[in-house]
Amino acid sequence: MGTRFRLFMVFAGAMFVVAVFTYPIWRPAPVEDRDITEFAGISAELQADFQRLEESIQQDYLAMRLEDDDMAKQLLIARLTSPEVLPPEQQALPPVEGAVIIGEGQFGPLQLAQDDERMLPPFSELYGSAGALTIYQFVDGRRLLYIENLNIINGPNLWVSLSLSPNPLTSDDFGREDIDLGPSLAASGSMSYEVPDVPRGLEISDYYSVIIYERDYGIIFSVASIK
Repeated sequence: MGTRFRLFMVFAGAMFVVAVFTYPIWRPAPVEDRDITEFAGISAELQADFQRLEESIQQDYLAMRLEDDDMAKQLLIARLTSPEVLPPEQQALPPVEGAVIIGEGQFGPLQLAQDDERMLPPFSELYGSAGALTIYQFVDGRRLLYIENLNIINGPNLWVSLSLSPNPLTSDDFGREDIDLGPSLAASGSMSYEVPDVPRGLEISDYYSVIIYERDYGIIFSVASIK
């Protein structure tokens, strides 16, 4: 019995020495050193699409997940899902005979003026769009917002809004007198919105921008300054 015990102890000691000297080879990599490129919880098809995104974008979604798992997942799924496209007849500019143009703008990602000391919101590089807008006013006072050739990163619940802020960055810049025009009809193409009457005491000229934002999470995807 004593001999067997001694042999066991010799064997265990030898294995310990081997383990110590080979640890740098077999040890698991620290989390920060691992090449993580999977986003668990989405379908295999979307997983493949996720891995085709730029690495920096992948890492942003993974970092966002550490802060809000549901938000990161829903935003990513919306981005990777083919957006709805409006039929051509719904994209056409409605009749605007007799109307005058009272505002124009270009959609783009969130940006700061050179003298703006604020910081861009986290993960703002994940959002953005391109497209043009025109606001028409008719003789009878009706107004029409026409968005042309929009191309925006898709979101789960995108809305279009007139904002009193010239350069809104976050939901903190939303005002009670901002005017929601309704859900974004598509993530690409052209679309039109009837502009309701502005609140009492304000004029349409008091609205400095049109924003497209994700309503569930209060994230501004794109801003167009009205000129």
